[in-house]
This record gives sequence, C-alpha cells and structure tokens, in this order.
Amino acid sequence: MILRLIAALGVALSPGAANPDDARHDVHVTLTRMAVDSTAIVARVRCFKDDLQLGLARFYKQPKLDLGTNTDSLFSGYLADKMWVEADGVRIRGVVRASGTEVDDQGQPMVWFVIEYPTGSRPRSLGVRNDLLFEVFPSQQNIVNVLSVKDDRRYSFYFVPGSDKLQHVALQ
Repeated sequence: MILRLIAALGVALSPGAANPDDARHDVHVTLTRMAVDSTAIVARVRCFKDDLQLGLARFYKQPKLDLGTNTDSLFSGYLADKMWVEADGVRIRGVVRASGTEVDDQGQPMVWFVIEYPTGSRPRSLGVRNDLLFEVFPSQQNIVNVLSVKDDRRYSFYFVPGSDKLQHVALQ
C-alpha cells in the first residue's frame, strides 16, 4: 500500500544526482504533497538542499552541516519539531521511508523525503502546521498539498513565519 501512495505523490524512488555547482536562489519554499489513504498518510517533502543544510545546522547547533549518510536521521528529528500532523485531532509522528536528491528545472539542487504517518484507519479530519526553515529565512513559504485518495479531492495549505496555527480540513 505504501508504494501505491508514493506513486500517487509522483515520487520516483531512483535518486537523481544533485548539481555540485549549487546555484543561488532568491526564493525559500518547501513543497509537501500528502496522500491520505485507509491506514496511512504518506507525504513527500521537497526543499532546496542548501536551505535544508542551513536549517539542520542551526537546529543541531552546528557551524556547518553537510548532508550525507545520516541525512534521514537528522531530518527526522527536525521534522518532529517543525511539522505537526494530526489525524482526527490526535498528533501522529512520521517515519522517513525514502529520500533522495534531484535538480529542479532551474538547476537548483533539491532534497526530498517520503514520510509515512501511520493512522490505523482512514482519518475524517486532518490538521497540519509546517514551520520548516522559518527560523532561518524570514521570507520562507511552506506549501502543503493534500490528496484524499478515496475520493480524489485535493486541498492546499500555505504557511509563512507567524502562521502558528494548525490548518484543518474535513475529509470525506
């Protein structure tokens, strides 16, 4: 079932190689795509690699941090602190199931993570708050797109620094 949800998110599990030239970018944004199904919520979180490096370094109080073999573990701890997901009013914690790097259309190195939030049964409501990288960039924007697999309904949430409330959606 997890592979079916990952496919619904449009994730290719073969990691691409990030461009070592680390081109600059002026926008700071994360995109999270969530698929809600009968026993889990599966999310794909995607962000600029250099932004995440800065965020993780600040979170773990390191002068510099390179993403390497422990990236999933580092991101998992950071995610638990910065992203809140509720199913039917109960907070659920995500588990990193896959990750990789790719280059976007403008040549920017990106990193992505597939996160599974086990729910046990299909939730009737979903609450989300995404504070990723707010502590690093005052102009940070976080977009969360939600797909309800059962009825193919789509919802979107938008977060900026200072938007400290959960956003909710009732699922059919």
